[in-house]
Amino acid sequence: MTSAQPMFASPPRRAVLTLALIAFTLLSACASNARKRAGIGAAPYKDGPLIWAVAPARNESGVSIVDELAIADEFANTVQNVQGLASVPVNRTLGAMRSLNLPAIETEEQAIAVARTVGADGIIVPVVTAWDPYDPAQLGLSVALYAVSRRMKGNEFFIADDPKQFQIASTDRAVLRNWGGPGPVATFARLFDASAYDTQNEARDYAHLHPTKMSALGWRQHTASMRLFTRFACHQAVSRLLDAEHARFAQMASGEDSTQSR
Repeated sequence: MTSAQPMFASPPRRAVLTLALIAFTLLSACASNARKRAGIGAAPYKDGPLIWAVAPARNESGVSIVDELAIADEFANTVQNVQGLASVPVNRTLGAMRSLNLPAIETEEQAIAVARTVGADGIIVPVVTAWDPYDPAQLGLSVALYAVSRRMKGNEFFIADDPKQFQIASTDRAVLRNWGGPGPVATFARLFDASAYDTQNEARDYAHLHPTKMSALGWRQHTASMRLFTRFACHQAVSRLLDAEHARFAQMASGEDSTQSR
């Protein structure tokens, strides 16, 4: 008598290995895409790294316990990790403000004066517009980036005394100004809400590149902890400023090419 055959035959070993390889490839691709979305990228400037200063954040949230210097430190640490950029320690920037008798930076002229005092090519001036550390956390940021040096303004593209000015359409996240003229070269404003779907997706992508100590919360650590949530928000803000700078320099390069072709 022949033995009974099992009702469901086991799949061949090769098929199992193939399915496992496909699953691994898909997971790797998802992780790679997440890393790409969460990556801070590189600065668009030429001829060596530029230096950005970060002003102490102005608190306009209505909450008195906001640590303005800690937020500025997070911005400076993020800038320091950008390829092609270096950051001035916030204490040096604060010292420059004191030497200039500036309790806060409120105008473009003040921002440029402080940046020149510390030898920076540009300066970030952040403003806290909302701050709520309780779950779900909220952090509102409004950030302006000022270009100070000729390298950051992109003067190498100004091949005429009266360079053509480009009208650059604004986006929902960043507003681009002219070629390093009056006003910030880029701004960013957003309310980061830990309960919002897009914020959670961005935090999940961010966690792939910025793992912390093991926790049962997983990627949600970055939205549950106000310290980590602030770090994430500063990362996103600097990333958008870099996107704006890449777009600005691309527009200038395009303008140079079109002028030379005439």
